[in-house]
Amino acid sequence: MAESTARRALALGLLMSGRGAEAIAELEFVSVSKIEPVWFEAELLVLRGVLEGWRGELRSAAKDLSTAIRWSRAGVTLGGLPNAYSELAEVEHRLGRWGDRVPATQRVRQLNISSRRKLPSRLAAAAAGTLSRPRSPAVQGHFLG
Repeated sequence: MAESTARRALALGLLMSGRGAEAIAELEFVSVSKIEPVWFEAELLVLRGVLEGWRGELRSAAKDLSTAIRWSRAGVTLGGLPNAYSELAEVEHRLGRWGDRVPATQRVRQLNISSRRKLPSRLAAAAAGTLSRPRSPAVQGHFLG
């Protein structure tokens, strides 16, 4: 667990310092082809998918997020499952997969998300297709760095 927390903190720190590519590279050790992942690998895969989505690497993001969701369906505990579904909905929307976007957001609404107060508005935005990368050039620099 300590390694997972350290890797997550390092990836987020790299992202915040404008080194988004290095942040994603820090999480490359998690393989989407793994059959029985450890729970923290699923969490790190969601983080990698989110970072890839923010950087515009949409196909990689969709693959990582779909894999984490598949692992969850197979029994791996995934605390970030609502986030994985909502980010996947946004990525699919940005890829032009209009039909895939709605079922993903409907699935998240079925999950128990009562403890995540900010998530429902994010889901509504994903369902409406209004989520996108930050528009501010200063903020984009951190994501795209």
